[in-house]
Amino acid sequence: MHPGSSGRGRNPGDGMTPDKTYLGDGCYVSFDGFSLWLTTEDGISAQNTVCLEPQVYRALLRYATECGVTE
Repeated sequence: MHPGSSGRGRNPGDGMTPDKTYLGDGCYVSFDGFSLWLTTEDGISAQNTVCLEPQVYRALLRYATECGVTE
């Protein structure tokens, strides 16, 4: 877990089951108090994991806005 995090959720790489929210199309998100963790899953295990630190998440939001895909 990142220093200064709240402890909410868990790092998907720490061997413990994180609190996850299903987004659709096999994608899940969890939050460790600092970063968003995205996983793709096949119904049995995580196949891919991406960590979005706050600055990366903000960059993704900017990109989505530029593409016109935000609400």
